[in-house]
Amino acid sequence: LVLTGDHIDADEAYRIGFLQKLVPYDQLDAAVEAWLTSLLACGPRARFLTPAGTTVQVLKASLRPEPSGAAPGVPGAIGPVEPGKGFFVRFSGGSLFLEELKPEGRGPVGAAAFLNGARLGPGDALIVPPAGNEGPEK
Repeated sequence: LVLTGDHIDADEAYRIGFLQKLVPYDQLDAAVEAWLTSLLACGPRARFLTPAGTTVQVLKASLRPEPSGAAPGVPGAIGPVEPGKGFFVRFSGGSLFLEELKPEGRGPVGAAAFLNGARLGPGDALIVPPAGNEGPEK
């Protein structure tokens, strides 16, 4: 999909294992909040996928309000970036500030530096890994 640019609907993405679960729209905020709670715990399953398919483990995160005047965004999307510090991920109850990440096959890196290297920025969506793609328990 990344190479072809083909578009698929949610049912097909779930069927081929790209999505861990499907939820009705009215339950989306709760599902994203559950995922962000897991990220905040920074355990070995605190991971997300980039749109390019890179698995990234969250090593350090905190709940923080976004800066005043930040543009609104959707749950799971990258919010404001604090250069040299990290970035916000939005959910209905507030924002999670990611500070340190570990991309698959690499060592720990600051979250803001990761965004630069991954060519991601505000508005880009982070993806919950499909079941079985959470990485090893350590």
